Amino acid sequence: PRKTIDYSKLNIIVPSLGSELLRSTMRRLGQTKTTFFLLITITLASCQNGSFGSANPGDAEKGQCSLNCGKAIIGSNSSPDTKFKLEPVQTSAAISCRDTDTQAPGRAQFIATETDPDENVRPVPFLSMNIVSTGITTIDAAGTITDNIITSPEERCTDTCGIFTVDYLVTCPGDYNASIYVHSGPLKSAVHTISVTNISTGE
Repeated sequence: PRKTIDYSKLNIIVPSLGSELLRSTMRRLGQTKTTFFLLITITLASCQNGSFGSANPGDAEKGQCSLNCGKAIIGSNSSPDTKFKLEPVQTSAAISCRDTDTQAPGRAQFIATETDPDENVRPVPFLSMNIVSTGITTIDAAGTITDNIITSPEERCTDTCGIFTVDYLVTCPGDYNASIYVHSGPLKSAVHTISVTNISTGE
């Protein structure tokens, strides 16, 4: 006869979402240890995968975000079951040029999220991104165009916390406005505005 396990005595950590229900259900059913671990595996997988393989929302707080654009995909339109959103983490930034600066660095971040019918919001990793900027691109005397985007093409996707980081340079001296927005397929962010000003250091 097949041996049954008293799961109430097992010290196993399962996801907090529905974990007590899972434990009590398995105790009532008295299933085998193999089936129990199978269900745990399925539960863990469902917590880590959404329409685009959504990440754990707590990863950012734990400093566990990582970037891997090798499997990046293009975003899609929202559906009746899932709403996708791409928006700047900060809507604006101010950059100050010192007297001796010819360029100054800046950073803009954007976050991709999905919301299910139960209004659960999760970050969306591995979305490839295109950057559109105004006021940052420069043209030298030889006619060479430089976009002044530092983020390399190999890093242009959302990380496992759904964040896409754009590092860039603005031209100094400056007293002007610039902007950046990003898109992935039909998903398009709002504009991140940049205000560039001069400060005197007495140098």
